[in-house]
Formats: sequence, C-alpha cells, structure tokens
Amino acid sequence: MGDGPLFGRFKIRRGMSILKNMDGSYSTVRFPALTDIEAAAAVYMGGHEYPLTSQEVTDLTAAGYGAHITQE
Repeated sequence: MGDGPLFGRFKIRRGMSILKNMDGSYSTVRFPALTDIEAAAAVYMGGHEYPLTSQEVTDLTAAGYGAHITQE
C-alpha cells in the first residue's frame, strides 16, 4: 500500500506471514512478494491456520514463534 494521507485511513486486518528461508532461518513479513514465497522452504501465510508436524512446532518455537501456536 502507499504512504499517502488517504492510505492511512485504510486498515487491513491480515496477520503477519512467516517464511522459512532455505538456510533454516525464519522471516516475518506483512506482505510477502511472490518471489519471496517461491524462494522459501515453507510459508505460513498470516490469517490462516495450518496443521503442523511436531518438528515444525519445535522449529517454530525455537525461532521464537511458540506464543503464536495453538494446539487443539
């Protein structure tokens, strides 16, 4: 979105997306570009729920995202 005064009035309710980079690190981005998504090893788009394996839970928790993981 733009930075002009009109754009300040728009609110987009979308969670942050988490990208697992090919080197194993994680990045948090609000609006990932298609090239970012294609280059990522894993993508967790904000505002969506994903079934996670126990290894993904461990990795995301170690990367500092554990507070955002809910288990049923």
